Amino acid sequence: FGSKFALSLFQQTPGRWVGPVESGFGWHLVWIDTLAKPPAPAFETVAQQVKSDWLSEQRSESKRANFDALKARYEVVVMMPASAADVAAIQTERP
Repeated sequence: FGSKFALSLFQQTPGRWVGPVESGFGWHLVWIDTLAKPPAPAFETVAQQVKSDWLSEQRSESKRANFDALKARYEVVVMMPASAADVAAIQTERP
C-alpha cells in the first residue's frame, strides 16, 4: 500500500478504526489492533551492505581530504570591474 500509507497508520492509536486512509489503491478504513516494530535484521543479511556503505564513505572522505589539500596550495583571485561602464568597455574590446 506504500510507505505513506504505513507511516500514517503508525501514528494512530491501536484498538480503533482509522480512516479514510489513502493508498495507491484508493481509500481505506483500517482496524489497528496493535502496533509492533519489526525485529532487527540478522547481521548476515546486512553485513555486506554495511561494509559497502563504510567503504564508500571512506573513499568520499579521502577524496575530500585530497581535494582540500590540493586547494590549500592555490590562491584564487577574482577581479571585478569597477563599474558598468568598465564592463561595457571590456565587452567591446573583445574581437
